[in-house]
Amino acid sequence: MPLPVLWILFILLALIHLFTCYRDLTRLRDGTKSLLLLFLAALYLCGARHFRPMVLAALLLGCLGDTLLIWGERGSAYQLQFFGGAAAFALGHLAYLAALCSIAPPLAAPAFLIPAFGLMLLGPALLFLKIRHGIPALFRYPSMLYGVIIALMAALALQFLYCTRTLPSLLIGIGMLCFVLSDSLLTYCMFGKQQKTPGLYGTVMLFYILAQGLLTEGFSLLP
Repeated sequence: MPLPVLWILFILLALIHLFTCYRDLTRLRDGTKSLLLLFLAALYLCGARHFRPMVLAALLLGCLGDTLLIWGERGSAYQLQFFGGAAAFALGHLAYLAALCSIAPPLAAPAFLIPAFGLMLLGPALLFLKIRHGIPALFRYPSMLYGVIIALMAALALQFLYCTRTLPSLLIGIGMLCFVLSDSLLTYCMFGKQQKTPGLYGTVMLFYILAQGLLTEGFSLLP
């Protein structure tokens, strides 16, 4: 199937999924969620100028994480499924980190990387302090580690943008920032807000889809 057609189908699927999120159509929402990352994996396989296995691994791990969270909402072992989903997302972030390290030295600009890491860590750290009492004890330390991984991933992407200043690095940088925002909103939605609203969950998915889509296209354009 031609690449533009795949992108059109993905955008249509994303719009349908966001509509189901904001309208709280649970069954259709769950049915479309796992397909999003599978479409992006196919787009990366078909469109990557230089195939990087870690990027494909990150997309597939994201699909696994989405699926585990969907099953967790329906099953009795919610905490186990949530932990498994979070672990899959964390491994996906590490795969993105590995892909970034393969194209840009991690310490190419330490004077930029260290402050960027501190800045990216500030938001998750403040959020953790605000909602820590609402996070089950089993998840507190893993959530702290997860925040560090996200901050490092975003900081490396920003360093890559700072050093190269190309369209692919811009897409990757914006995508990583969207990831920080979507994961922070998801954490707040799950542990910090008493009432779960469709609008908030829809906003989480909006930034999540933007993050994964921008990263897919950014890595696809890299030589």
